[in-house]
Formats: sequence, structure tokens, C-alpha cells
Amino acid sequence: MPSQTISRRAFARESLKTAAALALPIIVPRRVLGGPEQTPPSEQITCGFIGVGGRGSSLLREHQDAPWQPLALCDVDKNRLEAAHKRLGQPAIQTYRDFRELLDRKDIDVVYIATPPHWH
Repeated sequence: MPSQTISRRAFARESLKTAAALALPIIVPRRVLGGPEQTPPSEQITCGFIGVGGRGSSLLREHQDAPWQPLALCDVDKNRLEAAHKRLGQPAIQTYRDFRELLDRKDIDVVYIATPPHWH
């Protein structure tokens, strides 16, 4: 069996190459860390709104400029639901007519319930 020898210099050179490759900075997109104008996803609160009539519409207006990200709207009245969705102007927001579907979502942190007392 042939014997392989490696010099100390060759070993040191290869070790430095390996260490340099492992120590290279990992490139992370700015949106992940949060830039001066952005909030990182780990610090962003997502929300859903159940009931977008009178009080629900006020809540939507109040939270339009908040750092919270609305993900879903729910209302039994189709016309009110469509009007609120259109007013927000964010097509990615999903709409529901059944509140249980909104509550089943795992990506929503906060749910505003702005329904009449008999719906609570």
C-alpha cells in the first residue's frame, strides 16, 4: 500500500482554504433582516378582521398605516366584504364568509372581531 505524505505547508494551505470557505459571509436578503424602511418577518404582526361593517371599517381605516399586515377579511355580507377588500387595495388579502375558515389559518397572529353582540 503506497504511503502518502503531506507537508506541513500543504496541510496549512489546505486548512486555510477550508476555513476561508466556511467563514465566508452568508448573503441574506435585506427583507429578512429588515432594512431602514422594512420590518423583518419575525417582528411583523399579521392580522385578520371578522366583521367589516361599521366598527370593522373603522378598525381597518385605523390600522391601514400600522406596521401590522392584514391577511384576511371576513363578513357574512358579501357586498360589505367586497367593498372593504377593494378599499384596502391589496389583492393578496383573502376574503371569507365563514369566520371558522379565517380562524383555521395558522399564519394569523391577531384577529379583530368587530361584529354585533349576537355574533360574539
